[in-house]
Amino acid sequence: MVFGWRKKKHDDGDLGLGLAPEIGRSRDGRYPRTFAPKPGTVWFEVEGRCSDGSFSPDGRELAVASGGERVNGTPDVHLGVYSTEDGTLRYEYDLQAYHVSVVHSGDGVFVADWQHRGDMLEPGALVHYTASQRAVLVGQAGINPMVGTATGVAALTYEGDLLIGGIAGVDVAGRPGPVACLAADRDSGRLAAGGDSLVLLDEHGRTLASAPVDRELHQVAFLSPDRLVSFDGEKVHLWQHRAGDLTAVAGVKAMAGAQRLAALPRLGVVLAGSRHLSEITMVRIDGDTVLPERPPAALTGGDLWHCANEDLLAVPSRYNHFLPPAPEQVEIFRTAALF
Repeated sequence: MVFGWRKKKHDDGDLGLGLAPEIGRSRDGRYPRTFAPKPGTVWFEVEGRCSDGSFSPDGRELAVASGGERVNGTPDVHLGVYSTEDGTLRYEYDLQAYHVSVVHSGDGVFVADWQHRGDMLEPGALVHYTASQRAVLVGQAGINPMVGTATGVAALTYEGDLLIGGIAGVDVAGRPGPVACLAADRDSGRLAAGGDSLVLLDEHGRTLASAPVDRELHQVAFLSPDRLVSFDGEKVHLWQHRAGDLTAVAGVKAMAGAQRLAALPRLGVVLAGSRHLSEITMVRIDGDTVLPERPPAALTGGDLWHCANEDLLAVPSRYNHFLPPAPEQVEIFRTAALF
């Protein structure tokens, strides 16, 4: 059972409602801004460092989990849902948790976390939050990667179980094997799991094809139902699924240190964010060729999230690395203005 959550209460007495941050200050007014947002972007600030973010399927909202461990050792994570039109805070919760992952489903936010009890880090729950209620879907799930699907979420637990479902219920769909990374193709419903191999699955979690890999995969993303891109810590590989076979058709050394891939097949690019290096890198997909390319100059930060229709990108940037829990700025870009 997850403990230590509460609905945020604002000074005006309303629950779950907030105002856009004033120019020059963070949302709660505690920290002065140190740099201006880039022209043409929507921005807002969050409490502490971002751990994860997710656009709603229609791109109208962005859910962000941020915060971290306080001086007294108590984890304090802020979950906020913001308008992508003006950065207004729609609703929020405070959680006591670690390693929080979020997926915005359009009618609420799925949250997976881990809990620190005593001296042990223990599996947390899978919970669905809306502006008015909280529903626990799976207790002590121990989820690592989690992605959005057309009907809800898919997730891999640390024990290797694949969970698929939504607010009506979540089922165990088997154990595909690798547990390091997960991706979903919303149009076809297919999933891809990566780690010590790459496995392509249908919407029910049944294996369609698998392939061995030379190095453990860190990230995987769909370009289409039958084309995927993966990153193994050193190389980016392009994969093709055909007649039950999954084959690597191209590979190039690129995206060193990538911790998240954002595939934008309509634009022909794959972006990657690296928290360790605090930079964004890019490759361009041209047919069966993968070409490293410099990303747009406006994209600076260490992470990124994109909406399902590829129209929007969000990039969190931390402008004070020495004063936790100083806020991060999240900027939302329109991809049409970048590429």
